Amino acid sequence: MHERRREQVRRQLRLTDPEEQASMDRARAEEAERHARKEERRQELLGDRDYRIILWADKYMDRYGIDALIGLIPYAGDVVGFLFVIPGLRLSTRKIKSLPLTLAILYTFLIDACVGLVPFVGPVLDFLFRANSRTAKLVRGFAEDDRETIREVNRRARYFVVAIIVLIILVVLLAYLFLLFCRWLIDLGGGGVQ
Repeated sequence: MHERRREQVRRQLRLTDPEEQASMDRARAEEAERHARKEERRQELLGDRDYRIILWADKYMDRYGIDALIGLIPYAGDVVGFLFVIPGLRLSTRKIKSLPLTLAILYTFLIDACVGLVPFVGPVLDFLFRANSRTAKLVRGFAEDDRETIREVNRRARYFVVAIIVLIILVVLLAYLFLLFCRWLIDLGGGGVQ
């Protein structure tokens, strides 16, 4: 009983034995080191051109709706979307070196491409989807060592692989259907004139 009371008083006074104190000191040092690495990585990425392009695309292409406006021009939105996915892919493979992040970025781009290929409603849906903002959020999560984002992306990596395969097939199919639709419009407009 006397030992239990002593332990209770020690906890109330926040007194620790030397071994416990050393363990706490190690944990604090490891956390400080992790924080320093995180800040160093963040500063390094802030100086990276690809990272700045991702943040720019998030701000201007998605938040101001420029991506959706470009999407009104057939295929132009998808070409521009492809141009803006390249910096994310380069950053995820070269600087961050994360295959799950690369898969997540590719998945996001393919969803955006599928949405953009839907006739008439594609640009509206593209405005709502905001692929550049999603990519920026993922990259920022990895850059700032957001454990929740990293854990979620890593957990969904297998899903991304399967989804990417399905989306590639869907993009090809939608592009083919769009070309058939354009051909039909041309034939309809020509009135059968040879």
